[in-house]
Amino acid sequence: MHKNKPWQWPDSQDRTVFQVNDALANAPVSTYLDTEKNTDILVDASPVGLTAILSQGLSETYAS
Repeated sequence: MHKNKPWQWPDSQDRTVFQVNDALANAPVSTYLDTEKNTDILVDASPVGLTAILSQGLSETYAS
């Protein structure tokens, strides 16, 4: 975004957002909790928000 330049959001970007949302909301990304597997809970908080990730079966975890 630049000052004095109109905001643009083409249909291609809109479609991409919906595709990413769909991929994150469906298997194998979203599945039911398996109580027999090891579980990692990753949390992060700031003055304006909170994030938590419940993860199972990952061999490596990256954080930044």
